[in-house]
Formats: sequence, C-alpha cells, structure tokens
Amino acid sequence: MMLNKTTPSELFQITYSPSIEDCVDAYLRERDKRHRIAAGEIYFAAEQLFYERNYLFDNIRKKPSLALIRKKTSFIGQSFNGIIRNER
Repeated sequence: MMLNKTTPSELFQITYSPSIEDCVDAYLRERDKRHRIAAGEIYFAAEQLFYERNYLFDNIRKKPSLALIRKKTSFIGQSFNGIIRNER
C-alpha cells in the first residue's frame, strides 16, 4: 500500500486557500478601484478639454487647435474602450 505524499507547500495551499467568495470579493474590489481611477482620468481629460476649448474659442485671434482637441478626445475614447475591454 502506497501513501500519497503531500509537500508542505501543497498542504499550505490546501488548508489556507481562499474561498470562491473571497476571490470574487477581491476581484470586485480591485475592479472598482480600477474603474474609479479610470473614471477620474476620463473626468480630468474631459475637464481639461473643456477649458482648453473655451480658452481657444475665447481668444478670437487664435484658431482652435483641432489636433489638440482630437488628441484629447482620442484619449477619452481610449479610456472608455479600455474599461469596456477589461470587463470582457
């Protein structure tokens, strides 16, 4: 008769492995943290775009920098796409 031998690291994993609920809770906390960070970045970029656009339009002598506006809106779009991609 042969006994199955369990190494100490395997025994630790068996006795101290987190439950499924713990794993799900940790995932949701991490996801919520990432969403708050991404939402903050998107809000900041949109706010910057709004102020820069108003500044450019207020100064009639200067034409609005379309490249700057495209760059900012592209960043906002990429941020939203990143959130959607991470959720899949």
